[in-house]
Amino acid sequence: IGLLLDTLENMGLTLSLEKSCILLEIAGSHCRKIRNRLLKYEGSHAFIDIPRANGRTSRIPVKRTADYLGTCLSYGNYEQQTFDKRVHCARLTFHRLRRWLCTSQIALRHRLLLWKACVLSTLMYGIVVQTNVSPADDSLLEVRSCDKNMNLDALLREEEEQRILRMHQSLTAALHTKPYGDALLQLVTNHDWNGLADLRPACEALSTQCCVCDFHFSRPQDLNSHLRVHHHKWISHTFTKASQICRGFASNFPCRYCTKNFRHAHACPVLTHAAMLYLYLPSETGPPEVPPAAALRCEVCGLRAEHIDDLHKHLASVHRLAFNDWQPERDLMGKDPACSHCSKCFTNVSAVRQHVTLGQCSEFDPHRSPFLLPIAEIWTTALATGDLQPVLSDPMLRMRMTLHCAQCGAAYMRSGDLILHLQTAHSAMWGQAQALTRYLMKTLMPQHSCVCNPSVHKVTLTHVCPFYRQMAMLAGRSAVPLFLPWQSDRESLALSLHHSQTHAVMDRLVKCIHTRQLRQLLQDNALQAFLREHCVICGGIFHPALLRDHILQVHSSNLDRVVDLLPLLFDEFQRASHTDYQCAQCHQIFNLPMLGASNLAEQQSRQTLVLAHFQQCPVVHQVSLLLTHGLCRDSVHARQGDAGASGNICGNGPTAVEVVLQMAKLLIRMDADQNLLRKQDSFVFYMQMEEESVIHILSKQAKQWHQEMTQQEGQMKTQEWKPLRATLMQTMAETLQMRLHKLYSCKQSDPLFQTAMHHNLVNDKGEFFFQKWDASSQKLVQTSQAPVGMDRMKRYVDQLVETLQDPANVVKFHALKASGDQRVTPWILQVALRCDELQTLLEQLMGCKVWNLLGATLKAHSLPQSSQAEHLKSLIGKGKSAGKGKAHRR
Repeated sequence: IGLLLDTLENMGLTLSLEKSCILLEIAGSHCRKIRNRLLKYEGSHAFIDIPRANGRTSRIPVKRTADYLGTCLSYGNYEQQTFDKRVHCARLTFHRLRRWLCTSQIALRHRLLLWKACVLSTLMYGIVVQTNVSPADDSLLEVRSCDKNMNLDALLREEEEQRILRMHQSLTAALHTKPYGDALLQLVTNHDWNGLADLRPACEALSTQCCVCDFHFSRPQDLNSHLRVHHHKWISHTFTKASQICRGFASNFPCRYCTKNFRHAHACPVLTHAAMLYLYLPSETGPPEVPPAAALRCEVCGLRAEHIDDLHKHLASVHRLAFNDWQPERDLMGKDPACSHCSKCFTNVSAVRQHVTLGQCSEFDPHRSPFLLPIAEIWTTALATGDLQPVLSDPMLRMRMTLHCAQCGAAYMRSGDLILHLQTAHSAMWGQAQALTRYLMKTLMPQHSCVCNPSVHKVTLTHVCPFYRQMAMLAGRSAVPLFLPWQSDRESLALSLHHSQTHAVMDRLVKCIHTRQLRQLLQDNALQAFLREHCVICGGIFHPALLRDHILQVHSSNLDRVVDLLPLLFDEFQRASHTDYQCAQCHQIFNLPMLGASNLAEQQSRQTLVLAHFQQCPVVHQVSLLLTHGLCRDSVHARQGDAGASGNICGNGPTAVEVVLQMAKLLIRMDADQNLLRKQDSFVFYMQMEEESVIHILSKQAKQWHQEMTQQEGQMKTQEWKPLRATLMQTMAETLQMRLHKLYSCKQSDPLFQTAMHHNLVNDKGEFFFQKWDASSQKLVQTSQAPVGMDRMKRYVDQLVETLQDPANVVKFHALKASGDQRVTPWILQVALRCDELQTLLEQLMGCKVWNLLGATLKAHSLPQSSQAEHLKSLIGKGKSAGKGKAHRR
């Protein structure tokens, strides 16, 4: 770095070390020693001394992030940081232009042009350069101005949901949309592995992307783990077939398919995809064979075996090919080099791996899971009752679920390692728990956010707490019929069904809902007869085809919670169904009986129709409404007694008075949010009226400025002209700089320094204290904040004077209306939003006694709410009595 700085100075470039910074990220086993050797500290600020050619050193601060051309530079999640910064700037721009964007006196066309030129350009500035977000890519970033708010977070969550849906689509759906897809499928069908090497677009894509869901991976190991976890139904025999094709057609230096070098065993990701397509391409003749016929053929010598075990013996004895997958959690006895299948001991782990992968273990079970611990009593109670509050309130339990596997007891230091363990060692339970995990996230995240311990302070769009994941996996292997994350109140449920309390099945229905006996709900004939005809909200009797429409239209039932619960009910619904043309619950016929044999496409079409009816079955809909009864009561959006909650089966909606009250509260909150935005760039100086106060200097400078403007009236303004606000603020900063330099240059024994110590401005080391207003004693008191040294304060003031050279950095600087105390005059300062350096500098100097050199104090601007908001608060009973403050009594 020193050579680079010397070269830049030799080429005539003037360096500003105050504006420079170093982004440093060190990782590894000795990172702390290296960091302590490189970094030096001054207070809480870290820096590095860079040696230069002339013997001197340049001190450059070290930061975690830095702003450059509207973007955030860092070694962390810089894309997300840049995106958050641009959204924040766009919101500020919109609020500044709200007066013109929301007025009806300007045509809509011109307002949209103004919004596009200012708000949208501010949002997209820097994103195109750094995060590769294109303004025209509507599928990734769609800017909406509905209700004048940009709901970008919801858009990105929708994009993430689309990615999850792509993960569960058919094997060849994504390939048919690719330009090389049809050619690739034709080559795989013809077994033309040499021709596959010539199809370069397909080889380049399949070497780093999953052919099913287009997820990108930088390493073949990560891609293989993804295939095992998320596409396990197509993974059987795939790696065995891929090893055969690699032995016969691939090369190591480099591979002609993926262009990668492999020192030992070659696992080409392109041929892995080709093997999966070769084995599991959909057939139009009938259901797929188990195992596929292609899995019984050796691709090296052409041998066709009668049984899969015969092929495995042939591959191990003749070709020395590994056909079994290696999973340490499944195949090792803990950390010891011993086979967990046959208990045979070896000298090292490599020998165990060869013993398993080459088929030398006679008791090998590929479907064997690691040893599973019994479910602890506390988790069994939480699953049975649905009450997670005792568990979530215990930080030790949350830490155990974040770093320890609840299935086999394996412990890790990082939650990411635990997630990888769950994906590989318990992949079957991982896949079965996906639907419940998504439901837990959607239900509990609005209430608890991140429940990890250690907690993730910045929750990203793809973050899934291991607690929710492990609870879903525990529910999958427990005896609890249906786990729902809320408590069921039997008395409240029975009260909501008071209209049908005389019915014979009512007690049985309440008991099944309370204990969540889903199988009995969907298979008991008497319960089904009641649910297919009687409305559980009003007790009315309807035809099954009209019952669901009645609930949606008359009772305004919300489908969101019902739709979220449907994936948890589908297995039991399908288990209770006897045919694929008539519903066993509501007895509605939605298809014709199948006559004769049918092909695969017709079977898939009939299953799609079964799924469509399942989503509209009135019995399933009413069961979902009853099961979510406790959720409506416990949710943060619908507390007990709120009859207007969406999906609540106990009420008919809020009254007009409640709606008006909620709108008033919303307006008060919006007014407070606007004040919060204005507080970020507004400060207040309280100036004394003594002779040495800077207020007299500002008064003289203002008179001089007005005289010059009078003399230059009618003349063209020069480039040196500055508005009054910038002139006064610059005069104030230069006065502070002059007085501080006098104090800086004097010795400790000088009268000036002694006077400063006597008034508690500085201590004997020349450090400036901080102070704040105490409402109880009605005076300024000294705080415990660390004082600022004289050298550091001198750099702060010099930087302040330099920043104020630009008049655009000062938006407002004038006196406010005087209060009852005539000895103090408040002045408001508002700085430009784009001038982050000036905002940060003033925030660091708030409350510092260095301003006493001017007879002033600096504090943040505490803006009161508007008169309309205060009036609304008084009407709804939220008004607060005026407290004691510094010269702000009402």
